[in-house]
Amino acid sequence: ALIELLAVAGRPQSLSFLPRALPTVDLTRAGAALTEVGLLVATRDEHNPGLGLRHDRVTQVVLEALGPGEQQALHRQLAEHLLAEKGDVEQIAGHLLDGGDAVRGREFAVLGAESARFNLAFDRAARLLRAAVALETHAPTRALLCERLGEILANDARAAEAAAAYLDAVGATDPAGAQRLLHLGAEQLMRSGRIDEGRALLERLLSG
Repeated sequence: ALIELLAVAGRPQSLSFLPRALPTVDLTRAGAALTEVGLLVATRDEHNPGLGLRHDRVTQVVLEALGPGEQQALHRQLAEHLLAEKGDVEQIAGHLLDGGDAVRGREFAVLGAESARFNLAFDRAARLLRAAVALETHAPTRALLCERLGEILANDARAAEAAAAYLDAVGATDPAGAQRLLHLGAEQLMRSGRIDEGRALLERLLSG
């Protein structure tokens, strides 16, 4: 159970967390045995010691041996423990999404994206917002998320992707908002080198 949990977690877990996640496992014995055969390694953070898998290959082999249902169950378990501990929202979002909890996963993906954006981790923010957009069924809310995604991608100098996100939001907003989004989309198209497309969009705006 320990090695499977660590593989699904995708990162080392603290010794304060593991006993609560695996209350029926003798972590001292299991940890020592798996460390001895080279599968686990102790983290070197003296303030928050933990255990993790030694190699990515170990993680890959363990995940391949787990069925999709088993992986989802472990993701849900990790999510619930992180929620109870008021843990990192990005990690919570990832585990909820991978655990099949679309509703809460979408909510925490938005929160996690904002946290990542605040820390200038634009790639992580974009990935989480894409997940939220894919799960959002309310068109106006989806449009707002698309616009936010466009802003993050623009800040990350990913102009073509930013343009696509802005233009994806156009259909579900009011006329004034649509004009603004079209202008932003055109600007990003031109920044990406797609000059003709950007100019055509601007001309459409001016003629409309």
